[in-house]
Amino acid sequence: MKTPKRLLLLEDDPNDYELIRRTVWKEWPECELVRVSSQSGFEAALAQGGFDVILSDYNVPAFDGASALALVRTRSPELPFIFVSGAIGDDVAVECLKAGATDYVLKDRMARLLPAIRRAKQESEERIRRRAAEKESAKSHEQYRDLCENASDLIQFVTADGHFTYVNPAWKKTLGYEEDEISNLTVTNIIHPDYHAQWRKLALNASSGDLPETWESIFLTKSGKEIHVEGNVGAQIASSEVVALRGIFHDITERKLAAMNLQRSVRQYESLVNSVDGIVWQAELPSLRFTFISQQAERLLGYSVRSWIEQQDFWQNHIHPDDRDKAVTICLKMAAGAKPESFEYRMIAADGREVWLRDIVNVRAEKGQQLQLQGIMVDCTRRKRAEIERLESQALKTGILEASLDAIIVMDVGGTVIEFNPAAETTFGYRRSEIIGQSLAEKIIPPDQRARHCEGIKNYLNNGRGTVLGKRIVVQAMRSNGEEFPAEMAIVPLRLSDRTVFTAYIRDITKRKRSEQALRRAQTKLKQSNQYLLRQNQEIQNFYHTLSHELKTPLTSAREFVSIVLDGLAGPLTENQTKYLNISKDSCDQMRVCINDLFDATRLETGKLPLELKPVSLSNLLPKVVTLIGQAASEKEITLECEAQADLPEALLDETRITQVVTNLISNALKYTPPGGKVVVKTAEVPGRPELLQVSVSDNGCGIAPEEQERIFDRLYQIKAGDAATQQGVGLGLYLCKELVELHGGTIWLESRPGKGSTFSFVLPRNGKLATQSDILVIDDDADMNEMLRLLLSNEQYNVRTALDGQEGLQEIKRQKPDVIILDLVMPKLNGPATLQEIRRICDQVPIIVHTGFAGGDLMKEAFRFSPFTLLAKPSSPEQIIETVRKVNRASETQIWSKNQLVPQNSSN
Repeated sequence: MKTPKRLLLLEDDPNDYELIRRTVWKEWPECELVRVSSQSGFEAALAQGGFDVILSDYNVPAFDGASALALVRTRSPELPFIFVSGAIGDDVAVECLKAGATDYVLKDRMARLLPAIRRAKQESEERIRRRAAEKESAKSHEQYRDLCENASDLIQFVTADGHFTYVNPAWKKTLGYEEDEISNLTVTNIIHPDYHAQWRKLALNASSGDLPETWESIFLTKSGKEIHVEGNVGAQIASSEVVALRGIFHDITERKLAAMNLQRSVRQYESLVNSVDGIVWQAELPSLRFTFISQQAERLLGYSVRSWIEQQDFWQNHIHPDDRDKAVTICLKMAAGAKPESFEYRMIAADGREVWLRDIVNVRAEKGQQLQLQGIMVDCTRRKRAEIERLESQALKTGILEASLDAIIVMDVGGTVIEFNPAAETTFGYRRSEIIGQSLAEKIIPPDQRARHCEGIKNYLNNGRGTVLGKRIVVQAMRSNGEEFPAEMAIVPLRLSDRTVFTAYIRDITKRKRSEQALRRAQTKLKQSNQYLLRQNQEIQNFYHTLSHELKTPLTSAREFVSIVLDGLAGPLTENQTKYLNISKDSCDQMRVCINDLFDATRLETGKLPLELKPVSLSNLLPKVVTLIGQAASEKEITLECEAQADLPEALLDETRITQVVTNLISNALKYTPPGGKVVVKTAEVPGRPELLQVSVSDNGCGIAPEEQERIFDRLYQIKAGDAATQQGVGLGLYLCKELVELHGGTIWLESRPGKGSTFSFVLPRNGKLATQSDILVIDDDADMNEMLRLLLSNEQYNVRTALDGQEGLQEIKRQKPDVIILDLVMPKLNGPATLQEIRRICDQVPIIVHTGFAGGDLMKEAFRFSPFTLLAKPSSPEQIIETVRKVNRASETQIWSKNQLVPQNSSN
């Protein structure tokens, strides 16, 4: 409330005036209080105006308060009027208030005056503001209505249930409805069905004010025509509830149609650009930043269109480094009016490929705008590669022609020489310039063969067939000095666009012929030597066998008679006689061991030593062996212990032969262990390999030198140094151990350090799989040879498969990996070296026996690139074949187990 500045007081009593003045000035000392006591004075003051409140006594001589109130209400209806009287009844007061008085205050209750003035002043000010607002509102409403009525936009008010409360004339005109038709419409009648869901969402969000700034829709006219509109939707809210949705829309149909037409044109343009077999692009000069690139860029190079546009220097950074400066320089040098440029360069695609592009570039210059480069990049990779390949092919052909060790001669259909390489100059003794244009037959073909040569060319020209074309044949050729020599030749016809030429590849095989003759002589001698050695070996084996049998009987008799004498059955003996007879008996036992070793070795080498497999527990067997040898260990003051895994499972073994192996190993350890030493026999499962069992015999004796370890298992090999030299046999003990273990499908090895002792270990499979149960694959194009090898090896209990060429052999290998492969070198389709190369790629560890009759030829040299392999020359005896397969198979098993770390790397095997 504003502080009252002037008050008009109608009062005839000076004392009451003074009381009122003091009361007013107590609160508002600056307030001016104008007193009048007559009608004329009151009217004059009222005419002057400027009063905030009028205070009036009810009873004034000749002019009462009721008349004053009536006068004020007539002239200043908004001016507050308060009765201040000494006596006024309630009925009069009510009548005064009804007549327009603001309030009344009794003079004996002057404390109410100031609050009454304040209240009257506030109500007056509020009334003035309200009426001003109503006046302004009426004016605004009139302006708003005028605006709505004359607006070109479509304006509508819709209730929450979708009925129209107001639409402006533009709405009616645009949609074609009359006033009386609108009351029957709902908003869903004029909004396209595709937008009904959006409208319902707007209605739901109206109460929260979550409405979009603009909303696009399609209105339907009375006739069904679609009108595209755009505008905003607002909510009319009363008592916190939405009473109506206000919408103001303008018709954007023309703009929409124009935009749709523009989009259609853009799509047609983009479709046209993207259908071009090349990348259409545009870039700024001089920055070379791309402003447009067609979709073909992503298809051809793998980079998104966005990358080309957004990344500065994208094009330059992805040009091949060798071509970048050239391409960028050409583009930067182009200016307005320049002719289109066409150049080729490489770009690095997203997947790392090099893509050759032919770029046709021109300059676009519009007035007042920056220069633009436009171009089309066409993928020319195939053509470029074809050109490069053609040039490389030409260079390669030239290089091959020049560097070839074979003579290469090209002639036309008339037999005239048109090309002659350096090797041909060396071979025939002609310079190229001397023989080009000359008749081939007259220069390098011996006289007695020229007619046949000419006849062959004639037949080819007549019927397109040649008896020697495309084949490798051996002929006689002639040098410039008339000397004839053997040559290997192949003639290939080549059809050019307008003619046919013949290319002859000629190799001087004089040295090879001599080598073949020498090889045949050597093979004959070798065959004779092999046959002689086989006879000698057979005789030695027969001698060993006969010797073993012939010595066993007298040796047994001698030992038994010595035992009879020692037992006292032939009479009493002296102490020396007993001593000497015991030495004789020990010598007989030692000789019997040597004879048995010779006999077993002979049977092993001839493959006549069978194994009698049965379930055997090594946990039970080894303690028995240790007990039998315990006496000999005690006599030498050596501790002999056995450590056997208690729960060790049984294995399929020949108990006698494994006993022989362990006995030999323990006896060998006792020989090399000094008194006070220790020998330990152990057996257990191989850690991580429960299908394998391991036995080891360890001593702390003198050990074995590294150079001795390499040959320790060889037949008849004996260590030449040490205290045990006088106790050695014939050198077959460890050899027999190795052969017997491998015959069980196992392997044996040695670990030893001089002065620290030795450990002999061997591993056996629990299932008793024999080496002779291995799978053998024979690859040879000779069906008879395949059948012979199959019968021979099957009889030795091998599983044998055969293949007639390299390709068939590789298929068999992929189907099931063999244990050993026997491979011929000379085969059709895929020869031996090529097959060997593929085998090494597929299964590198499979052992291979190269079985060939051309041990010194070119194929053998090529095969050596994929060694190692075992060479077995044709022809070979059945015994040689069987022994070679047996040794290779055993070695392969040892090699496989070594790879699996069952055998230490420093072992002899």
